[in-house]
Amino acid sequence: MLDDIKKRGKLIVGVKADYKPFGFRDPSGAIVGLEVDLAAAVAKKIGVTLEVVPVVSANRMEFLTQGKIDLMIATMSDTAERRKVVGIVDPVYYASGVAIMANKVANKVATDVKSAGQEVKEAAKETVVDVKSAGTEAKEAVKEKAVEVKSAVNDAATDVKNAGQ
Repeated sequence: MLDDIKKRGKLIVGVKADYKPFGFRDPSGAIVGLEVDLAAAVAKKIGVTLEVVPVVSANRMEFLTQGKIDLMIATMSDTAERRKVVGIVDPVYYASGVAIMANKVANKVATDVKSAGQEVKEAAKETVVDVKSAGTEAKEAVKEKAVEVKSAVNDAATDVKNAGQ
């Protein structure tokens, strides 16, 4: 999935557009807020542009599972039922629970990578095959991607925290 995003040159992220300060429309109609800032930091970290797609509670899970968005950062609580459908990316930034989620295939990769001490969920689809078929060399590549993704999220959280001070 990460390779597809890089080839496309664009990360498509679903965010809420009606929940200040996380995601809302500014006077010009652009979606702005914490979630957009986090999404922009992730896109920058992986070297692609960002496309923001507005989502609402009723469609955000469907958009993610249908592939309309690559990533969802949309103030959504983590539940056991939701974990059956999407993968959860840490660290948590929303007080009610985890709000960054990846598709179910990504969650499978995260399980494989956790045994190596890393969490990765954005690079899921293609790395599952790589890890199983290429052995140690592929596992190292997955670890590097996991560090990049986790670092991007941590950097974004720090930037947002610092911006609010």
